[in-house]
Amino acid sequence: MGLALSTGTDAAADGWQATTDVSDSSYNNGYAKECSYSGDQVLFDTGQGCFQPYGDWVWIRDLDANGIPVGITWTYYPPAGSGGSVRSGVIYNSSGKDSGWGNVNKNFIEGGTFSWQTCEVNVSTGTVYSGTCSESRSRPS
Repeated sequence: MGLALSTGTDAAADGWQATTDVSDSSYNNGYAKECSYSGDQVLFDTGQGCFQPYGDWVWIRDLDANGIPVGITWTYYPPAGSGGSVRSGVIYNSSGKDSGWGNVNKNFIEGGTFSWQTCEVNVSTGTVYSGTCSESRSRPS
């Protein structure tokens, strides 16, 4: 069973976005990241999604060879009084388990909050499989 996700498009780059494939050394760039895992147990996770506040980078990789893409459903809340808008979307990696990390660079107002979950997704139908999602995480941007 899936959950269709409708997203606002205040920023041109929000909505559904594919990651750019990158090397493992790019992911291990020395900047702190916080990660979430889809599924109930780390042993059975299907995907890993991370947020790196330095530079507002979102990272995701597929951990399961089941052929189902993984995605991060996210919402950004700007700091009070900044004049910024709430933004949201889905960032997905459909390159498969063997591709490794993919990323997308976002641009948020400093001092806001980035919240996300890692889930399996169906890109062609715009469906997030809510039963596969990690617990929600939040981190200052």
